[in-house]
Amino acid sequence: MSVLRETGAQGAPANGSAEQAAQSLAQRWIDAFNRRDPDALIALCSPQVKHEPSVLARGGGVYEGRAGIREWFADVARANFGYLASIGEVSVCASGDLLVFGDLLIEGEPVTPYSLRLRVRDGLVVETRTFLSDHETMDSLHRFER
Repeated sequence: MSVLRETGAQGAPANGSAEQAAQSLAQRWIDAFNRRDPDALIALCSPQVKHEPSVLARGGGVYEGRAGIREWFADVARANFGYLASIGEVSVCASGDLLVFGDLLIEGEPVTPYSLRLRVRDGLVVETRTFLSDHETMDSLHRFER
């Protein structure tokens, strides 16, 4: 189950289509990752995307461009971690960034929470950063601006 929380300026609610678009983008990102489908993920990204996965899924640090996304998927496949991601909550920041919070799962069981920031411009992901931490910890560390 996922929850969308709008965190725009002055707590004003966003329009439904923006919320739906945010939820859809986050779900498509996670679905592409879970299927290990680089083409589907690349379709969501700008050509200059910068992707910084968590230490669990990182083979080479920051991956740049669409070729970098392919390289990351190859690194994930080589490591054969076998985990999937679930979505617990999606928040939309005033900046338009999406914050995705959920759990990484092995054999359907949660093993660690994660927090993902998707920076979106013109409908495409331009930058990502993933942490192995829940949203309360990220909030307390001020790692994501809401």
